[in-house]
Amino acid sequence: VSTLVRLLPLCFLVLWTPLQAPPCNAATGAETPERAPLSLGRSDLRPLETVAVRPMPPVDVAALLEEDETNRDRDDIPDRVGYPQPSDLSPANSGDWEALPEGGSVWRLKVSSPGALWLALGFGTFRPDEGVRLWVYDPDRRDLLGPYGASDIRPHGQLWLPPVGGETAVIEIHRPESAGGASPNIHLGTVSHGYKSWGSYGEFAGSPVAQPGEEVELASGACNIDVNCPLGDDWQGQKRGVARLLIGGSGLCSGSLIGTTAGDCRPYFLTARHCISTQSAAASTVFRFNYERPLCNSGVPATNDAISGSSLLASYSASDMTRLQLDQVPPESFGAYFSGWSRSTLAANESTGIHHPGGDYKKICYNAARPLAGQHSRADHRRVTEWEAGTTEGGSSGSPLFDQDQRIVGQLHGGTASCSSLTYDEYGKLDVSWYGGGSSSSRLLDWLDPIGSGEL
Repeated sequence: VSTLVRLLPLCFLVLWTPLQAPPCNAATGAETPERAPLSLGRSDLRPLETVAVRPMPPVDVAALLEEDETNRDRDDIPDRVGYPQPSDLSPANSGDWEALPEGGSVWRLKVSSPGALWLALGFGTFRPDEGVRLWVYDPDRRDLLGPYGASDIRPHGQLWLPPVGGETAVIEIHRPESAGGASPNIHLGTVSHGYKSWGSYGEFAGSPVAQPGEEVELASGACNIDVNCPLGDDWQGQKRGVARLLIGGSGLCSGSLIGTTAGDCRPYFLTARHCISTQSAAASTVFRFNYERPLCNSGVPATNDAISGSSLLASYSASDMTRLQLDQVPPESFGAYFSGWSRSTLAANESTGIHHPGGDYKKICYNAARPLAGQHSRADHRRVTEWEAGTTEGGSSGSPLFDQDQRIVGQLHGGTASCSSLTYDEYGKLDVSWYGGGSSSSRLLDWLDPIGSGEL
Protein backbone atom coordinates (compact mmCIF):
# COMPACT_ATOMS: atom_id res chain seq x y z
CA VAL A 1 0.00 0.00 0.00
CA SER A 2 1.25 3.48 -0.72
CA THR A 3 1.96 6.05 1.96
CA LEU A 4 -1.58 7.31 1.51
CA VAL A 5 -3.05 4.01 2.62
CA ARG A 6 -0.42 3.37 5.29
CA LEU A 7 -1.63 6.49 7.09
CA LEU A 8 -5.19 5.24 7.24
CA PRO A 9 -5.33 5.36 11.06
CA LEU A 10 -6.83 8.80 10.60
CA CYS A 11 -9.76 6.95 9.02
CA PHE A 12 -10.93 10.23 7.59
CA LEU A 13 -10.33 12.42 4.57
CA VAL A 14 -7.25 13.97 6.14
CA LEU A 15 -4.64 11.28 5.53
CA TRP A 16 -1.29 12.93 5.85
CA THR A 17 -0.53 12.92 9.58
CA PRO A 18 -0.15 9.55 11.36
CA LEU A 19 -2.29 10.29 14.37
CA GLN A 20 -4.96 8.31 16.20
CA ALA A 21 -8.33 7.41 14.78
CA PRO A 22 -10.70 10.32 14.06
CA PRO A 23 -13.83 11.13 15.99
CA CYS A 24 -15.95 8.57 14.15
CA ASN A 25 -17.85 7.77 17.30
CA ALA A 26 -20.08 4.84 18.05
CA ALA A 27 -21.63 3.43 21.16
CA THR A 28 -19.14 2.10 23.67
CA GLY A 29 -20.83 -1.27 23.85
CA ALA A 30 -23.05 -0.13 26.69
CA GLU A 31 -25.44 2.75 27.13
CA THR A 32 -24.28 5.57 29.44
CA PRO A 33 -21.65 3.40 31.18
CA GLU A 34 -21.36 5.91 34.03
CA ARG A 35 -24.75 4.77 35.39
CA ALA A 36 -24.53 2.29 38.26
CA PRO A 37 -26.99 -0.59 38.73
CA LEU A 38 -30.30 0.68 40.06
CA SER A 39 -30.05 -1.55 43.13
CA LEU A 40 -26.79 -0.02 44.29
CA GLY A 41 -27.16 1.80 47.59
CA ARG A 42 -30.92 1.28 47.87
CA SER A 43 -32.42 0.11 51.15
CA ASP A 44 -35.85 -0.62 49.71
CA LEU A 45 -34.61 -3.70 47.81
CA ARG A 46 -33.55 -7.06 49.17
CA PRO A 47 -29.86 -7.38 50.14
CA LEU A 48 -27.74 -8.95 47.43
CA GLU A 49 -26.95 -11.87 49.73
CA THR A 50 -30.60 -12.97 49.59
CA VAL A 51 -30.95 -12.85 45.78
CA ALA A 52 -31.58 -16.25 44.18
CA VAL A 53 -28.53 -18.19 42.97
CA ARG A 54 -28.54 -20.54 39.98
CA PRO A 55 -25.53 -22.91 40.22
CA MET A 56 -24.03 -24.35 37.06
CA PRO A 57 -22.99 -28.02 36.80
CA PRO A 58 -19.50 -28.86 38.12
CA VAL A 59 -16.60 -28.47 35.71
CA ASP A 60 -13.88 -31.13 35.53
CA VAL A 61 -10.92 -28.81 35.14
CA ALA A 62 -8.37 -31.64 35.30
CA ALA A 63 -10.01 -33.30 32.29
CA LEU A 64 -10.07 -30.00 30.39
CA LEU A 65 -6.37 -29.44 31.06
CA GLU A 66 -5.61 -32.95 29.85
CA GLU A 67 -7.52 -32.25 26.63
CA ASP A 68 -5.65 -28.97 26.21
CA GLU A 69 -2.32 -30.73 26.56
CA THR A 70 -3.37 -33.25 23.90
CA ASN A 71 -4.34 -30.37 21.60
CA ARG A 72 -1.30 -28.20 22.40
CA ASP A 73 0.38 -28.59 19.01
CA ARG A 74 -2.77 -28.24 16.91
CA ASP A 75 -2.98 -25.13 14.77
CA ASP A 76 -6.55 -25.61 13.55
CA ILE A 77 -8.21 -24.50 16.81
CA PRO A 78 -7.58 -21.56 19.15
CA ASP A 79 -6.19 -21.95 22.64
CA ARG A 80 -8.97 -22.68 25.13
CA VAL A 81 -9.24 -20.73 28.38
CA GLY A 82 -12.92 -21.14 29.28
CA TYR A 83 -15.51 -23.90 29.25
CA PRO A 84 -18.91 -22.73 27.92
CA GLN A 85 -21.93 -24.40 29.46
CA PRO A 86 -25.45 -24.09 28.07
CA SER A 87 -28.05 -22.41 30.22
CA ASP A 88 -31.73 -21.59 29.93
CA LEU A 89 -32.19 -18.54 32.13
CA SER A 90 -34.44 -15.55 31.62
CA PRO A 91 -36.60 -13.19 33.67
CA ALA A 92 -39.54 -15.38 32.72
CA ASN A 93 -38.20 -18.53 34.40
CA SER A 94 -35.58 -17.49 36.97
CA GLY A 95 -34.67 -14.84 39.52
CA ASP A 96 -37.00 -12.43 41.28
CA TRP A 97 -38.75 -9.19 40.36
CA GLU A 98 -39.08 -6.41 42.93
CA ALA A 99 -41.40 -3.43 42.51
CA LEU A 100 -39.96 0.05 42.88
CA PRO A 101 -41.91 2.72 44.80
CA GLU A 102 -41.32 5.22 41.99
CA GLY A 103 -42.71 2.76 39.43
CA GLY A 104 -41.14 0.04 37.38
CA SER A 105 -39.29 -2.98 38.74
CA VAL A 106 -35.89 -4.60 39.17
CA TRP A 107 -35.00 -8.23 38.42
CA ARG A 108 -31.88 -9.91 39.79
CA LEU A 109 -30.29 -13.35 39.57
CA LYS A 110 -26.90 -14.66 40.64
CA VAL A 111 -25.19 -17.27 38.45
CA SER A 112 -22.44 -19.34 40.03
CA SER A 113 -19.89 -21.83 38.70
CA PRO A 114 -17.82 -23.03 41.67
CA GLY A 115 -14.07 -22.76 41.23
CA ALA A 116 -14.19 -20.45 38.22
CA LEU A 117 -11.49 -17.80 37.90
CA TRP A 118 -13.92 -15.73 35.87
CA LEU A 119 -17.32 -16.01 34.21
CA ALA A 120 -18.32 -14.86 30.73
CA LEU A 121 -22.02 -14.62 29.91
CA GLY A 122 -23.50 -15.04 26.45
CA PHE A 123 -27.06 -13.85 25.92
CA GLY A 124 -28.37 -15.83 22.95
CA THR A 125 -31.30 -13.42 22.76
CA PHE A 126 -30.96 -9.76 23.64
CA ARG A 127 -33.87 -7.71 22.32
CA PRO A 128 -35.03 -5.49 25.19
CA ASP A 129 -37.74 -2.88 24.81
CA GLU A 130 -36.81 0.79 24.90
CA GLY A 131 -35.91 1.86 28.41
CA VAL A 132 -35.01 -1.61 29.71
CA ARG A 133 -31.43 -1.80 31.07
CA LEU A 134 -29.13 -4.74 31.83
CA TRP A 135 -26.08 -4.86 34.11
CA VAL A 136 -23.71 -7.71 34.97
CA TYR A 137 -21.26 -7.49 37.87
CA ASP A 138 -19.46 -9.55 40.49
CA PRO A 139 -20.84 -9.47 44.06
CA ASP A 140 -18.08 -7.08 45.19
CA ARG A 141 -18.77 -4.81 42.19
CA ARG A 142 -15.13 -4.66 41.19
CA ASP A 143 -16.21 -5.56 37.66
CA LEU A 144 -19.27 -3.72 36.40
CA LEU A 145 -20.61 -4.16 32.86
CA GLY A 146 -23.43 -2.05 31.52
CA PRO A 147 -25.96 -0.71 31.29
CA TYR A 148 -26.94 -2.37 28.02
CA GLY A 149 -30.20 -1.49 26.35
CA ALA A 150 -32.11 -1.22 23.08
CA SER A 151 -29.26 0.59 21.34
CA ASP A 152 -27.08 -2.48 21.94
CA ILE A 153 -29.34 -4.81 19.96
CA ARG A 154 -27.24 -6.46 17.24
CA PRO A 155 -28.54 -7.72 13.89
CA HIS A 156 -27.85 -11.26 15.08
CA GLY A 157 -29.75 -10.59 18.31
CA GLN A 158 -26.97 -11.80 20.64
CA LEU A 159 -24.92 -10.07 23.33
CA TRP A 160 -21.69 -11.59 24.64
CA LEU A 161 -20.02 -9.79 27.50
CA PRO A 162 -16.43 -9.54 28.73
CA PRO A 163 -15.60 -11.71 31.74
CA VAL A 164 -16.20 -10.71 35.34
CA GLY A 165 -13.79 -12.00 37.95
CA GLY A 166 -14.64 -14.84 40.33
CA GLU A 167 -17.13 -17.68 40.37
CA THR A 168 -20.33 -15.64 40.71
CA ALA A 169 -21.94 -13.07 38.45
CA VAL A 170 -24.99 -10.94 39.26
CA ILE A 171 -27.44 -10.15 36.47
CA GLU A 172 -29.67 -7.13 37.03
CA ILE A 173 -32.42 -5.76 34.80
CA HIS A 174 -34.36 -2.55 35.29
CA ARG A 175 -37.77 -2.43 33.64
CA PRO A 176 -39.24 1.10 33.79
CA GLU A 177 -42.95 1.62 34.13
CA SER A 178 -43.05 2.88 30.55
CA ALA A 179 -41.94 -0.56 29.30
CA GLY A 180 -45.10 -2.23 30.59
CA GLY A 181 -45.32 -5.50 32.45
CA ALA A 182 -44.14 -7.96 29.82
CA SER A 183 -41.00 -9.96 30.59
CA PRO A 184 -37.99 -8.54 28.70
CA ASN A 185 -36.86 -10.56 25.70
CA ILE A 186 -33.50 -11.39 27.24
CA HIS A 187 -32.26 -14.98 27.46
CA LEU A 188 -28.95 -16.19 28.92
CA GLY A 189 -27.88 -19.14 26.80
CA THR A 190 -24.22 -19.61 27.83
CA VAL A 191 -22.22 -19.36 31.03
CA SER A 192 -18.51 -19.88 30.45
CA HIS A 193 -16.39 -21.17 33.33
CA GLY A 194 -12.95 -19.55 33.14
CA TYR A 195 -10.40 -22.16 34.20
CA LYS A 196 -7.28 -20.45 32.82
CA SER A 197 -6.18 -16.88 33.34
CA TRP A 198 -7.82 -14.10 31.36
CA GLY A 199 -5.77 -10.99 31.86
CA SER A 200 -5.41 -10.42 35.59
CA TYR A 201 -8.13 -12.94 36.43
CA GLY A 202 -6.46 -16.00 37.89
CA GLU A 203 -2.94 -14.59 37.85
CA PHE A 204 -2.78 -12.81 41.19
CA ALA A 205 -2.01 -15.16 44.07
CA GLY A 206 -4.74 -15.16 46.69
CA SER A 207 -7.30 -13.23 44.66
CA PRO A 208 -9.04 -13.76 41.30
CA VAL A 209 -8.62 -10.09 40.44
CA ALA A 210 -5.58 -7.84 40.82
CA GLN A 211 -6.26 -4.59 42.60
CA PRO A 212 -5.15 -1.20 41.21
CA GLY A 213 -1.41 -0.83 41.50
CA GLU A 214 -0.80 -4.53 42.22
CA GLU A 215 1.55 -6.47 39.96
CA VAL A 216 0.40 -9.86 38.70
CA GLU A 217 2.16 -12.99 37.57
CA LEU A 218 2.30 -12.94 33.79
CA ALA A 219 0.43 -15.42 31.60
CA SER A 220 3.24 -15.54 29.01
CA GLY A 221 6.92 -16.49 29.03
CA ALA A 222 9.54 -14.18 30.49
CA CYS A 223 11.18 -13.46 27.12
CA ASN A 224 8.10 -11.63 25.85
CA ILE A 225 8.53 -7.88 25.50
CA ASP A 226 5.93 -5.32 26.53
CA VAL A 227 4.78 -3.14 23.65
CA ASN A 228 5.68 -0.06 25.71
CA CYS A 229 9.32 -1.09 26.07
CA PRO A 230 11.89 0.60 23.77
CA LEU A 231 11.32 -1.99 21.01
CA GLY A 232 7.78 -0.66 20.70
CA ASP A 233 8.66 3.04 20.55
CA ASP A 234 8.03 3.25 16.80
CA TRP A 235 4.84 1.19 16.99
CA GLN A 236 2.68 3.31 19.26
CA GLY A 237 0.11 3.80 16.50
CA GLN A 238 -0.14 0.24 15.22
CA LYS A 239 -0.42 -1.20 18.74
CA ARG A 240 -3.75 0.59 19.19
CA GLY A 241 -5.31 -1.50 16.43
CA VAL A 242 -4.36 -4.83 18.02
CA ALA A 243 -6.89 -6.50 20.30
CA ARG A 244 -7.20 -9.61 22.44
CA LEU A 245 -10.10 -11.89 21.46
CA LEU A 246 -12.29 -14.12 23.62
CA ILE A 247 -14.39 -16.28 21.31
CA GLY A 248 -17.58 -17.86 22.62
CA GLY A 249 -16.29 -17.49 26.16
CA SER A 250 -13.67 -20.11 25.32
CA GLY A 251 -11.11 -19.47 22.57
CA LEU A 252 -8.20 -17.04 22.92
CA CYS A 253 -6.68 -15.22 19.93
CA SER A 254 -5.34 -11.87 18.73
CA GLY A 255 -6.00 -9.68 15.70
CA SER A 256 -5.97 -6.13 14.36
CA LEU A 257 -8.10 -3.39 12.91
CA ILE A 258 -7.13 -2.75 9.31
CA GLY A 259 -7.81 0.20 7.02
CA THR A 260 -9.28 0.53 3.52
CA THR A 261 -8.37 2.60 0.49
CA ALA A 262 -11.59 4.58 1.04
CA GLY A 263 -10.11 6.00 4.24
CA ASP A 264 -13.40 5.54 6.05
CA CYS A 265 -14.23 4.21 9.50
CA ARG A 266 -15.43 0.76 8.62
CA PRO A 267 -14.44 -1.37 11.64
CA TYR A 268 -12.77 -4.15 9.67
CA PHE A 269 -10.71 -6.59 11.66
CA LEU A 270 -8.16 -9.19 10.53
CA THR A 271 -7.53 -12.43 12.41
CA ALA A 272 -6.99 -16.13 11.72
CA ARG A 273 -9.56 -18.47 10.24
CA HIS A 274 -8.68 -21.18 12.75
CA CYS A 275 -9.79 -18.68 15.42
CA ILE A 276 -13.08 -17.65 13.78
CA SER A 277 -14.65 -19.36 10.77
CA THR A 278 -18.42 -19.10 11.39
CA GLN A 279 -20.99 -16.37 11.90
CA SER A 280 -21.85 -17.75 15.33
CA ALA A 281 -18.22 -17.53 16.44
CA ALA A 282 -17.97 -13.99 15.09
CA ALA A 283 -21.11 -12.93 16.94
CA SER A 284 -19.81 -14.39 20.21
CA THR A 285 -16.41 -12.67 20.18
CA VAL A 286 -15.35 -9.98 22.64
CA PHE A 287 -12.55 -7.66 21.47
CA ARG A 288 -10.42 -6.10 24.22
CA PHE A 289 -8.34 -3.12 23.08
CA ASN A 290 -5.49 -1.32 24.88
CA TYR A 291 -4.77 -4.21 27.23
CA GLU A 292 -1.17 -3.24 27.93
CA ARG A 293 1.01 -2.05 30.77
CA PRO A 294 1.54 1.72 30.58
CA LEU A 295 5.27 1.41 31.23
CA CYS A 296 7.90 -1.10 30.21
CA ASN A 297 7.34 -4.11 32.50
CA SER A 298 5.33 -2.19 35.08
CA GLY A 299 1.88 -0.85 35.80
CA VAL A 300 -1.59 -2.17 35.09
CA PRO A 301 -3.96 -1.30 32.23
CA ALA A 302 -5.89 1.88 32.89
CA THR A 303 -8.86 1.01 30.69
CA ASN A 304 -11.35 -1.76 30.03
CA ASP A 305 -11.91 -0.96 26.36
CA ALA A 306 -14.01 -3.77 24.91
CA ILE A 307 -16.40 -4.28 22.01
CA SER A 308 -18.77 -7.22 21.79
CA GLY A 309 -19.82 -8.97 18.61
CA SER A 310 -18.91 -8.96 14.93
CA SER A 311 -19.94 -10.33 11.56
CA LEU A 312 -17.91 -12.68 9.37
CA LEU A 313 -17.29 -11.08 5.99
CA ALA A 314 -14.65 -13.33 4.43
CA SER A 315 -12.42 -16.29 5.22
CA TYR A 316 -9.92 -18.35 3.25
CA SER A 317 -8.53 -21.61 4.59
CA ALA A 318 -5.35 -21.77 2.47
CA SER A 319 -3.92 -18.63 4.08
CA ASP A 320 -5.87 -19.03 7.34
CA MET A 321 -7.47 -15.59 6.89
CA THR A 322 -10.63 -14.25 8.46
CA ARG A 323 -12.04 -10.79 7.86
CA LEU A 324 -14.59 -9.45 10.36
CA GLN A 325 -16.63 -6.30 10.77
CA LEU A 326 -17.08 -5.29 14.39
CA ASP A 327 -20.65 -4.65 15.45
CA GLN A 328 -19.60 -1.16 16.54
CA VAL A 329 -16.99 1.37 15.49
CA PRO A 330 -14.49 1.74 18.34
CA PRO A 331 -15.33 4.94 20.22
CA GLU A 332 -12.94 7.85 20.10
CA SER A 333 -11.80 7.15 23.66
CA PHE A 334 -10.13 3.92 22.46
CA GLY A 335 -7.72 5.89 20.25
CA ALA A 336 -8.18 3.09 17.71
CA TYR A 337 -5.69 2.76 14.85
CA PHE A 338 -6.58 1.24 11.47
CA SER A 339 -3.28 -0.16 10.22
CA GLY A 340 -2.20 -0.05 6.61
CA TRP A 341 -1.30 -3.14 4.62
CA SER A 342 0.69 -4.42 1.66
CA ARG A 343 -0.29 -7.09 -0.82
CA SER A 344 3.13 -7.10 -2.46
CA THR A 345 4.43 -10.59 -3.22
CA LEU A 346 7.94 -9.55 -2.21
CA ALA A 347 9.08 -10.61 1.24
CA ALA A 348 9.68 -7.85 3.77
CA ASN A 349 13.23 -6.86 4.74
CA GLU A 350 12.35 -7.37 8.41
CA SER A 351 9.28 -8.32 10.44
CA THR A 352 7.48 -7.17 13.58
CA GLY A 353 4.58 -8.79 15.40
CA ILE A 354 2.20 -7.30 17.99
CA HIS A 355 0.06 -9.75 19.93
CA HIS A 356 -1.33 -11.09 23.22
CA PRO A 357 0.54 -14.31 24.09
CA GLY A 358 -1.50 -16.40 26.49
CA GLY A 359 -3.95 -13.48 26.72
CA ASP A 360 -1.24 -11.49 28.49
CA TYR A 361 -0.55 -7.76 28.22
CA LYS A 362 0.21 -6.64 24.66
CA LYS A 363 3.68 -7.72 23.47
CA ILE A 364 5.97 -7.05 20.53
CA CYS A 365 8.50 -9.27 18.74
CA TYR A 366 11.07 -8.56 16.03
CA ASN A 367 12.94 -10.48 13.32
CA ALA A 368 15.76 -8.79 11.38
CA ALA A 369 15.81 -11.23 8.46
CA ARG A 370 13.54 -11.68 5.46
CA PRO A 371 10.80 -14.23 6.09
CA LEU A 372 11.05 -17.35 3.95
CA ALA A 373 8.44 -19.10 1.89
CA GLY A 374 6.23 -20.94 4.34
CA GLN A 375 6.43 -24.69 4.67
CA HIS A 376 3.18 -24.93 6.61
CA SER A 377 1.02 -24.56 3.49
CA ARG A 378 3.45 -24.22 0.59
CA ALA A 379 3.42 -20.71 -0.87
CA ASP A 380 0.42 -19.51 1.12
CA HIS A 381 2.46 -18.56 4.20
CA ARG A 382 5.58 -16.65 5.21
CA ARG A 383 7.95 -18.20 7.72
CA VAL A 384 9.76 -16.16 10.34
CA THR A 385 12.68 -18.49 11.01
CA GLU A 386 13.26 -17.20 14.54
CA TRP A 387 12.68 -14.04 16.56
CA GLU A 388 15.69 -11.93 17.52
CA ALA A 389 13.60 -10.22 20.21
CA GLY A 390 10.48 -11.62 21.90
CA THR A 391 8.42 -14.54 20.66
CA THR A 392 4.80 -15.67 20.20
CA GLU A 393 2.70 -18.19 22.13
CA GLY A 394 -0.77 -19.62 22.26
CA GLY A 395 -3.20 -16.70 22.15
CA SER A 396 -1.02 -14.87 19.62
CA SER A 397 -2.84 -16.60 16.75
CA GLY A 398 -4.40 -14.15 14.32
CA SER A 399 -2.05 -11.32 15.27
CA PRO A 400 -0.64 -9.11 12.50
CA LEU A 401 2.80 -9.41 10.93
CA PHE A 402 4.16 -6.01 9.88
CA ASP A 403 6.86 -5.20 7.30
CA GLN A 404 9.59 -2.58 7.62
CA ASP A 405 7.12 0.11 6.51
CA GLN A 406 4.67 -0.78 9.30
CA ARG A 407 2.16 -2.41 6.95
CA ILE A 408 0.31 -5.64 7.69
CA VAL A 409 1.47 -8.46 5.42
CA GLY A 410 -0.14 -11.44 7.14
CA GLN A 411 -1.68 -12.95 10.27
CA LEU A 412 -0.26 -15.64 12.55
CA HIS A 413 -1.34 -19.20 11.82
CA GLY A 414 1.03 -21.27 13.94
CA GLY A 415 4.56 -22.37 14.64
CA THR A 416 6.88 -23.74 17.28
CA ALA A 417 8.38 -20.50 18.61
CA SER A 418 8.41 -19.87 22.35
CA CYS A 419 10.77 -18.59 25.01
CA SER A 420 12.29 -22.06 25.24
CA SER A 421 12.28 -22.72 21.49
CA LEU A 422 14.04 -20.27 19.15
CA THR A 423 12.23 -21.65 16.14
CA TYR A 424 9.74 -20.60 13.50
CA ASP A 425 6.33 -18.99 13.16
CA GLU A 426 4.22 -18.97 10.01
CA TYR A 427 1.83 -16.25 8.88
CA GLY A 428 -0.82 -16.52 6.18
CA LYS A 429 0.12 -14.16 3.35
CA LEU A 430 -2.05 -11.11 2.82
CA ASP A 431 -1.19 -11.17 -0.89
CA VAL A 432 -2.60 -14.71 -1.12
CA SER A 433 -5.71 -13.68 0.83
CA TRP A 434 -6.16 -10.72 -1.53
CA TYR A 435 -7.68 -12.89 -4.27
CA GLY A 436 -8.35 -15.86 -1.98
CA GLY A 437 -10.97 -18.20 -3.37
CA GLY A 438 -12.20 -15.73 -5.99
CA SER A 439 -15.35 -14.39 -4.28
CA SER A 440 -16.05 -11.58 -1.83
CA SER A 441 -16.65 -14.13 0.94
CA SER A 442 -13.19 -15.66 0.48
CA ARG A 443 -10.90 -12.73 -0.34
CA LEU A 444 -9.78 -9.31 0.89
CA LEU A 445 -9.87 -7.35 -2.38
CA ASP A 446 -13.51 -6.29 -2.14
CA TRP A 447 -13.21 -5.15 1.47
CA LEU A 448 -9.80 -3.44 1.60
CA ASP A 449 -9.95 -1.71 -1.78
CA PRO A 450 -13.61 -0.68 -2.13
CA ILE A 451 -12.71 2.21 -4.46
CA GLY A 452 -10.82 -0.08 -6.86
CA SER A 453 -7.54 1.81 -6.56
CA GLY A 454 -5.39 -1.20 -7.38
CA GLU A 455 -2.98 -0.25 -4.56
CA LEU A 456 -0.27 -2.75 -3.69
